[in-house]
Amino acid sequence: MQLGRAKLVEAMQRGVELQHTVALLKAERIRQGLSLTDVNQRSGIEKSTLSRLENEEDVNPTIATLTRYANAIGVKLTVVLAHKS
Repeated sequence: MQLGRAKLVEAMQRGVELQHTVALLKAERIRQGLSLTDVNQRSGIEKSTLSRLENEEDVNPTIATLTRYANAIGVKLTVVLAHKS
């Protein structure tokens, strides 16, 4: 669990783009053995919404939704603004 969290923190510190954030959250959920039902119960986010969030390419979640998801799986979402390279 610590390795997964460390990788998530490292990725967030590097400035991961929004669409990759969802993939990181999904990977952490799976790593922990949590189902969408588990995340639904912990976050209050509908399972259908979670499924769309994890599986559709053009997702555009709010920061609030990502924060609720992150909290449900025991990680902290941090937003970083950075200049484009």
